[in-house]
Amino acid sequence: VAQVFLNDFLNVEKELDPKESANVLTIWGVGIAASVILAGYWFDRIYKTNKTRLPIFAGVTTLIAPWLVLYIVQSQPLSATVYAVILVPAGFLAGFAGIIVKTLLMNVTIPETRGSAFAIQSLVDELGKGFGPYVVSRVIVAAGSRTNGITISILMWIPCGLIMLLIARYLEADVQKTEEEIKKYYAARQLENGTIENIENQPSL
Repeated sequence: VAQVFLNDFLNVEKELDPKESANVLTIWGVGIAASVILAGYWFDRIYKTNKTRLPIFAGVTTLIAPWLVLYIVQSQPLSATVYAVILVPAGFLAGFAGIIVKTLLMNVTIPETRGSAFAIQSLVDELGKGFGPYVVSRVIVAAGSRTNGITISILMWIPCGLIMLLIARYLEADVQKTEEEIKKYYAARQLENGTIENIENQPSL
């Protein structure tokens, strides 16, 4: 929504110059980039301390971020500076969930299926980027205005945040089960290798 519709929305509905609206979207991207940079340092420590804090953190930030964007969508036209000041923390908060999803996915999949899991995740992500704008455009038409359509689309972040909070309930059990599966796999491999070595070491007749 932000990348495809917000630039033109600020230009037309909020009466910003094209250059100003583009700069505001750049500031939004800076906020997201800052969260991505800090995520690697923060999340490693958080995960080691308490695994369930990660999905809770993702859920809370995902629930907070849309209200800042909604304020811009629903407010009367403001200056580009005000929009930029609001969108920096909004982008910062919005950037965490995607990184956390990848971190959690890494820790709840066994090595044999991890590649497939990330491939599916990437496929769904790309489908969202491609198919999402079409869905939002249909919502805008059905809602009767871009303001209403974008508002409805941004509110879809709320169920996303609630799902992230729900993940916290099952994360510990899923991680534990994954670790047990990995231990069983490597134990079987070691047993297999040991059997092969014993056969190879048998004296020839």
